[in-house]
Amino acid sequence: MEEIKVSICVPIYGVEKYIERCAISLFEQTYFNLEYIFVNDCSLDNSVQILNSVLDRYPQRKTNTKIVSHSVNKGLAAARNTALLYCTGDFVLHVDSDDYIVNNCIELLVKEQLKGNFDIVSSCYLMKYSKNQIFVSTKKYYSRKNYIIDIINRSAPCNIWGRLIRRDLYIDNEIRTIEGCDMAEDYQVIPKLLYYAKTFSSIDIPVYEYNCVNENSYSNSFSEKKISQTLFSIKSIILFFENKDVDLYETAQKAFIVELAKSIIMTSVKSFNNSFYVNLISESRKYTMYYKNVPLAYRIPLYISNRKFVKIYSVLGFALKKIFKEK
Repeated sequence: MEEIKVSICVPIYGVEKYIERCAISLFEQTYFNLEYIFVNDCSLDNSVQILNSVLDRYPQRKTNTKIVSHSVNKGLAAARNTALLYCTGDFVLHVDSDDYIVNNCIELLVKEQLKGNFDIVSSCYLMKYSKNQIFVSTKKYYSRKNYIIDIINRSAPCNIWGRLIRRDLYIDNEIRTIEGCDMAEDYQVIPKLLYYAKTFSSIDIPVYEYNCVNENSYSNSFSEKKISQTLFSIKSIILFFENKDVDLYETAQKAFIVELAKSIIMTSVKSFNNSFYVNLISESRKYTMYYKNVPLAYRIPLYISNRKFVKIYSVLGFALKKIFKEK
């Protein structure tokens, strides 16, 4: 089993509260044939110093650990791409530096990989909150297309982390995250990797713990930039499948208008620039043929141009939802 080399890729930025716990979970893996690629994206805190102090406690891991530093801050997507450049393993496992994995995570994933020489092995995970946790299972898929469709529709997890991925899928098919697009960056990549994967599997054991209390994480806040990046990520999927698979292309088109409708509602209640809202409305008019695929609650604002009316609708809808939920 140890003949398979696994590269663990970890982006680092502003995680001094969490990097020690993450690094310990990586260095204490029961599987030994590992290499660690940490990418310091110009972190302004003590994250790298803490990482080095933890590494000193695990001298057996030092020779297989690389800490690569960007000269300027490039963002999460670029950090993931940089890590891939330095990987030499047969498989890649992405781990975010504010998360952690159980000590036999790699061992369990590799054991599953060996059962069928799978290209991708996914895992269940725990979403960790301050007072509770949520178990997220991974459904067994036997159709690659159905799996990709569910990921595009977000009815299946689209995370890049916590999956054992054959490195050649990245290399042979020139798959990279679009640098500068850090929101939904994993959503860009997973459908493409699965499209080229010949085989895939999953384990039903939660081996990854996803930190939901880090207020500084990229996904814990919204802005015009992040909304634009999310929409751009979906567009990249549309372009990818345009000449490859008509069903997946159509699915991505429908997913885009659903996300656009949600963005219109969100923007109506946020203090974002009005021109940004107008641009979203204008963009939605290009996809009127897909309006019927949008859930009714999100679809109604697509027919309204007046931002104030959409805001009233959104606030009223939120209030009613809260009232009925409390009852």
